[in-house]
Formats: sequence, structure tokens, C-alpha cells
Amino acid sequence: MRDIQFMEKRKVFGLVSVVLFVVSLGLIFGIGIEKSVDYEGGTKLTVQFETSDVQIGALREQVSQVDNKASLASMDPETHKVYSVKIKNPDVKEGQEAEASLARLRGLEKAFGSFFDAENQRMALLKGFSRQQIAAGLVAENPYVIEGTDAEKQSQYDAVAGQIVAKLSENPADVEALATAVESDTAKQVALSQSLLLMTPALNRTTEDLLAVLLKNQNPLNRASSDNYEDVARNIIAYRETQGDFIKDFSAMMEGVTLRANEDKAVLQQFFEKSFTLGSYRIVSNETFSPSIASEQLTEAAEAIILSLIGILIYIAFRFRLGYAIASVVALIHDVVIALGVFAIAGKLLGSELSNPVVAAFLTIVGYSLNDTIVVFDRIRENLQGAKGGEVADHMNHSINQTLSRTIVTSLTTFFVVGVIYWFSNNATLEDFALPLLIGIVIGTYSSIFVASPTLLLWHSSRPIDS
Repeated sequence: MRDIQFMEKRKVFGLVSVVLFVVSLGLIFGIGIEKSVDYEGGTKLTVQFETSDVQIGALREQVSQVDNKASLASMDPETHKVYSVKIKNPDVKEGQEAEASLARLRGLEKAFGSFFDAENQRMALLKGFSRQQIAAGLVAENPYVIEGTDAEKQSQYDAVAGQIVAKLSENPADVEALATAVESDTAKQVALSQSLLLMTPALNRTTEDLLAVLLKNQNPLNRASSDNYEDVARNIIAYRETQGDFIKDFSAMMEGVTLRANEDKAVLQQFFEKSFTLGSYRIVSNETFSPSIASEQLTEAAEAIILSLIGILIYIAFRFRLGYAIASVVALIHDVVIALGVFAIAGKLLGSELSNPVVAAFLTIVGYSLNDTIVVFDRIRENLQGAKGGEVADHMNHSINQTLSRTIVTSLTTFFVVGVIYWFSNNATLEDFALPLLIGIVIGTYSSIFVASPTLLLWHSSRPIDS
């Protein structure tokens, strides 16, 4: 079979590679690469559900309404109860970060609670509150930060409580809608909604300290003003821990509570039933990634790729010769830059983001591309060592043709497998890993033939091939 004359076309493909390389650099620094929360900063939540009824697809659909680029992962594949949610910092004006973060957290809580009708349960509780109860709760929380005597606070918040009771008859969807109907000022809306949330907390998401404070503020057992409810809160949280962190019934919970003499458990149970929802999920952890920490991670990821290239350069220089090492690293840099350029486009069109799986994929690209290049280089070295005259370009061309079928078959089989992962896995993490790999397989196969070998020949033109 006649050899394909790859080396004769090296100038044409060299020009193509240079153009692709420059265009890719333009894309990387021009439109930029979309980055995930790991590399841009944001919040990582771990949420645990009481049951395994919540599927990741349905959860992703709800969370996407808060942020369509949020990433989800199952942390408990066996029971499907625990999920990790990563969501980037909101893009808002300076000084509005805290309000935006609070609104985002509330949005996530509504997304989690949507599977259990949590908002309707909360609004039903509020409708059962009297005007006096709501006013007392507002006085305790003081959302408007009113300065003055207790009587002045009571008077102002009693008026607000009256508006709330009136608006509740119109069946608002949630506390945010209720707060918006009562207040026109945005800051007051946020503060009021937070106070209303604290009036109707979910017991399974309430910490021991917060529960003690809420009970002291409401004082359902009419304890002395100097007394606290730390004993009751401690009993309830201890009972919750024995139930897998989810209390399912208020009456059963009361069996684990020890009260003081002359205090009535029935009164306390009635208070919980009228003031608390149980809640069918809980936030296990809530971590915030600052942009500076994210920047450090991005730097470390770049360092990992650079160090891998240096390690490859040293190893191949030792295993082959310096010329082979230089040509291999040139091809790898070519592959990584072009793959990043294509990934930048994918970020704009498909929403792909730079994340830990993507960095792992780029490191895999380095290894895969190098593997192809080494196979070709090994055959080139073998043929040159056994050559008796002839042009170096001809020997290189013959070597590429000898390994061509192996290169094509390996690349195609790998491409098909990774393609199946990308198109049919229905797993965001696997898709993030597979997309850059698909790009890298194509670019890596191309560079082994049209970049690495011509670079080695260029090196030979100025010094011996075995230098």
C-alpha cells in the first residue's frame, strides 16, 4: 500500500495549527472560559431529605429556577437522600451581596421544600396566628430596627400585623409574596419575610441554640423572664438525633422531653403544632467559597498542568532524546490551548464550566495525546536507527503510516466510549469530564501526526535527530 505523504503537507497543516492556536488564545482571553463555583466562588450546600423519593432530575429542575448553572451531585447513591448543590455567587452591585445571598438561600430552601408542600404548610400556620401573636413575634425580632420604647414598637408592629392578617386572606403564595404585599420598600420586605420565616420554623432544620431562643421569645410555658429553654431544646435535639435527624411526629417527640414540675407537656405540644412545621429536609452543611480561594484553586489547576508538561519533558528527554521531548511538549501545549479554546465556545453555547472534573479531563488529554505521540516517535526512532541512507522526512512519513491504523482505531474506539458517556450518562459530573475529552481525542490524534512529527523534523533541520 502506498504511503500517505504526511510530511509533504507539513507546512499546510503547520499553518492550520498556528491559526487554530492563535484563534484559541483569542477565545480564551476574549470571550473567556465559564468557571464553576470551585474556580469563581460561591456556595456549596449539602442537603439531606427525609425520604428517597426526591430524584436528582426533579431536584435539578427545581434548583435551576434559582440558578440554571447550579451543579448537583448525589452524595448517597444507595438511598438517594443526600445531595450536594454548588451555586455561584450572585452577580449583583457592590454592597448588595448579602441580600442577594440570602435571597438565593431562600430560593434553594423553597426548591427543596417544593417536594413536600412546605410553603403551603407554612402559610397555613401563619393563617392560624392571631394579630397579637404576629405583633409579638415582630416586636421580638424587630425587623425594621425601630428605636424607641417597647410601647412604640408594639404600636408600630401591631399596625403591620394588622396588614399581614388582612393580606393572608388573599392567599399569598409564600412569605415573600406576603411581605411584598405589605411593604413597598425592598429592604423592609426582606427583613419582614425573614421574621415571618422565624415565626414558622421547620423543627428538623432548627439548631439547638436557635430553638432555645425561639422558645424563650414565645415563652409557651410561661417561665420567668430570667429563665431560658435550653433544657427543652437540648431534649428535642437529642430525640431528633435518635430518629435519624428527622422528627416525624410531635406527640412522639414530647416523650423525649423532660419538663419542670407543674409544666404541662400538652401545652408545649400544642405550641409546636401551631408554630412549627416539621420539615422533610435539612441543610447538612453550608460552605462559602470566596473568589480569592477560588482563584487559588484555579492557579493550582494551571500549575498541575504545567508541572505535568515539565515532567513529560524531562522523562522523554531521558527516555528518547531532547528533540523528541521538545516536539512532544509543543504538541501537548498545542492540544491543551486548542481544547481550551473549543471549551470556551462550549461554555457560551452549552453552558459548560471549568470545574474539577474538567481539569481532570485536561490532564487526561495530556496523557492520551502523549500516548499517541510516543507510539509514533518510537517507530520513528526505530526506523531511523535501522535506516541506511535516505531522507529523514521519508523515514518519518513511513513511520507515521505504519502506526496510522493503530492510531485511528484507538482514537475511534475511545471517542465512541467517551461519546456514549457524554450523550447518554445523564450525569452532570460525567458530562463535564467527557466533553473536553471528546475535544482532546480529536485534537490529540491530529497533533500526533501533524504537529509532533513535523516539529521533530524541524528540530532535526538545525541539529542531529538524536541530539
